[in-house]
Amino acid sequence: MADEIKFLTKCIHVGNDIDKETGAIRRPITMANSYRLPDDASTLNWSNPNNVIYTRTTSANQLYLQERLSALEGGEDCVVLASGVAALAGVFFTFLDKDSHVICSNVSYIAVYRLLNEYFPKKYGIEAT
Repeated sequence: MADEIKFLTKCIHVGNDIDKETGAIRRPITMANSYRLPDDASTLNWSNPNNVIYTRTTSANQLYLQERLSALEGGEDCVVLASGVAALAGVFFTFLDKDSHVICSNVSYIAVYRLLNEYFPKKYGIEAT
């Protein structure tokens, strides 16, 4: 029991470094939708998920949350997405190959239905039942 408490305490306090700008002992919630770019933006890797550039790709808050959830779950890493459909699309694009077959409940969110029955069959040859 003592080891479990130590583990949970460590996980809960992951990322509670001192904020460099304010000196706060807890990471602040960052209210920003875009961030400063380097002087020469041509050197920037725009597809790096750890580059805090614009909140549609990632944000400081999202990175902090991912770090904490990963620690709590004992995972190597994690991804936090804006919606369930975004999460499902991520799973589908990760695990499905051309000509795959998916079995899905006939009671599902309309966006999932359309992904599986309209978009994927035409574009990727993925069939759904």
